[in-house]
Amino acid sequence: MICLIAAYLSLLFLKKNSWELHLTADEGEDFIVQITLADDSEEEMIEIAHFLEKHCVKA
Repeated sequence: MICLIAAYLSLLFLKKNSWELHLTADEGEDFIVQITLADDSEEEMIEIAHFLEKHCVKA
């Protein structure tokens, strides 16, 4: 449940700052699973940040 809240808040943050996350359904599912299973490490956070940079576009 916390993962879903975090994902929603991330999307809200992006929207409030005029960004959109463009993913296919499969990419979105894989991303949520990755976040759910990820260790709480700097390396994982950097990997997630790179993923977001790659898939976000200015609205």
